[in-house]
Amino acid sequence: MLGRLKQAPFRSRRESGPDDASELVSTEAPALEKAVPESPPNTAPLLCFVHVPKTAGTSVTDLLRRNFLQGFHQYFVVGRKDQEGWGKTFDSKDDDIRDILKHASLNNSLELIAGHIPYGVHEKIKRRVSYFAFMREPLARSLSQYYHLMDETRDSALRRIMISYDFDFRNAIEGGAALPLSNDQTRMLTGSRKVFLDESDLEQAKAVIERHYLLVGTHERLRESLELLCHKLNLRDRNLTTLNLGRRNLAPPDRGTEELFVQANDIDRKLYDWVTNEYLPIMLRPA
Repeated sequence: MLGRLKQAPFRSRRESGPDDASELVSTEAPALEKAVPESPPNTAPLLCFVHVPKTAGTSVTDLLRRNFLQGFHQYFVVGRKDQEGWGKTFDSKDDDIRDILKHASLNNSLELIAGHIPYGVHEKIKRRVSYFAFMREPLARSLSQYYHLMDETRDSALRRIMISYDFDFRNAIEGGAALPLSNDQTRMLTGSRKVFLDESDLEQAKAVIERHYLLVGTHERLRESLELLCHKLNLRDRNLTTLNLGRRNLAPPDRGTEELFVQANDIDRKLYDWVTNEYLPIMLRPA
């Protein structure tokens, strides 16, 4: 049975007292053979914002950057398929994934990481990780992606794929080439490498969210979701700016394409309904 996780508000390193050792200044010349001690590992959980595209994540990322300053890092991930043709995960051998793991492993001062990164970094670094993310009604998200893809002033890995398919959405989706248009919210939230998802992935997503996510909010209840997230993270600056709106003067897709988007995101639809109707109302309930 789904129950609300009772968690104390997250306390960031910025709110802790200074490290006394770091404040001391020695007046003696260091011994030539004296080894420099390694910095102690950061025992605070690393926060990870799984930025699912087209879920107001750019605005949320801007807010997080303003609050975390030096402890924040946003990663750039190229596309959603790895070099072997699977969904991109932290098991992938791609350079962008390797760079993320190297950077996150070596920087103990990190408090929060963000980007179009999937769930699962905790399995590769020696640090606890608390995840959070936002979902969006699947058809609305697909339509937002459609307008982005049809905007010739934009460039993205997915747009380049669609150009190679001459914007034949059905062939691209059914051929497994356009992962962002096919249940990719569930895929990212679970860190799955599968190209085509099924009901088992839905149940896995529910379990992962309940066990490992600080919060999964929704685009449609963004203000309420964000207020709860700010409370959990003790954020002071809670002013949400509106960014990355995209063009509004492009022709809409035909009905057949819309129906294709609905069919291709059936697992996302079920997960979104569960988050909206069962999970989120409990999380937003006053303590």
